[in-house]
Amino acid sequence: GSGFERLPGRRRGSQAANNLPNEYPRGHVLNSRHRRQLPTVLPMVPKPAAGLADLIERFDHISLGVKSVEAALPLINLLGATFINGADHLRNDFRWVQFQLTDGSRLELIAPLSPNSFLQRFLDKRGEGLHHVTYKVTDVEAAAARAASLGYRTSGLHLHPTWSEVFLHPGEAHGVVIQLAAWPDDNLWSGHTLEDVLAGRSIDDS
Repeated sequence: GSGFERLPGRRRGSQAANNLPNEYPRGHVLNSRHRRQLPTVLPMVPKPAAGLADLIERFDHISLGVKSVEAALPLINLLGATFINGADHLRNDFRWVQFQLTDGSRLELIAPLSPNSFLQRFLDKRGEGLHHVTYKVTDVEAAAARAASLGYRTSGLHLHPTWSEVFLHPGEAHGVVIQLAAWPDDNLWSGHTLEDVLAGRSIDDS
């Protein structure tokens, strides 16, 4: 008598959920009329295994591989980021420069210093883009050992008083290279301007 056609199979209570089309997940609230009829289904959250949580201090930065730091500066300006520090890393033959965004997050640009740099090989093969993400840890050696014990391949373990690092292989990290690193002082490479860094006057010997 309401003038509306009755939905076939519509019943009160939780049984109504069984009549929903397959494209609606159980627990999905279609509208306020269905709110009481659909049961609440909580997602199954796996219990976390013992990992690196007690060794990780923070997520530190994202690193972009570029052909030239100078050529990438318009992007940095667009994002409103400001220069923090940078240097030429002689052992691995690349230049790194870090910038801070307005929310405090950090973005790093890395560029090869010569055609023989590992980074040049990366750019030749993959082009410019995301190279790695970095987590600061309290103990690189311990983090590497624990990750390996949990089945993660690691590479590039390097221990040094001013900078230690190891990388998780992207094969087990869903395509992303994850750097676990430790350093004693965030201001270790401060004191140089961006112009100094671009001119090669800041040296990272770690």
